[in-house]
Amino acid sequence: MKKKILAYAAIGVLMASCSASSEDYTVAAKELCSCIKENGNEGADDPMIKVNLGLCLLDAGVDLKDPQMSKAVEASACSEIKAGFDEYVKSM
Repeated sequence: MKKKILAYAAIGVLMASCSASSEDYTVAAKELCSCIKENGNEGADDPMIKVNLGLCLLDAGVDLKDPQMSKAVEASACSEIKAGFDEYVKSM
């Protein structure tokens, strides 16, 4: 259990210490979009949206709670998942 806590803490420190550029958020949003479309989601009302968001965001490489990510998702080709993304981030 302690190892898991330390691992999560280390990941949090790494993510906080890495400052991502707006381009990084745009790339992460596009990758998220592609992943969601591959999984056949139909937008924020899809019952599986949180599961698919979790799977698609595993390797995001950016701070998902940063407002830049939400803006990048909204500006992407799959802006219909923004509400689902925002809910997912709040539940983290």
